[in-house]
Amino acid sequence: GCQALTAITLGSKTEYIGWGAFNNCDMITAMSIPASVEYIDGWMFYYSGIKNFSVAEDNENYISKVGLILSKDGKTLVAFPAGRIGDFEIPEYIETINGGAFARGSISKVIIPESVKVISDSAFEGYNGSVVVKGQLDYVESWAFRAFQGSVISIYFLGGAPLEIGT
Repeated sequence: GCQALTAITLGSKTEYIGWGAFNNCDMITAMSIPASVEYIDGWMFYYSGIKNFSVAEDNENYISKVGLILSKDGKTLVAFPAGRIGDFEIPEYIETINGGAFARGSISKVIIPESVKVISDSAFEGYNGSVVVKGQLDYVESWAFRAFQGSVISIYFLGGAPLEIGT
């Protein structure tokens, strides 16, 4: 683990940030993603203290808005800062929530706008809180809301049930 780590600088040649790379890093509150990063696993920051992400402007694969990591086109939420608390309303330009994006996060309520149509596998795995879905989802992958070690999640579908749920 990295419980005592308070800061980290990713090198300019870092290309891949994999599953669990910074989990349990409670003391790190911000992270900058360099231009060289080609792949980020949404699960890389679960149980972390990160409250904001930034991405180098010349990164070809990712951008950052409101402290989130997004796909270059801004339509996929790749990673949410697990150290944030309170409620969060996902911006209207997001269409897909990546696997692991909110996994084991600290936020109490996530409001998903009508623009979101897909929630990927394990996107909210182990999340403790409530999720309000304003619109109708086209697809929810398997284990998108999987409970983990006593986690409790409440899901409210205001726009109707998802059209398809993965198995």
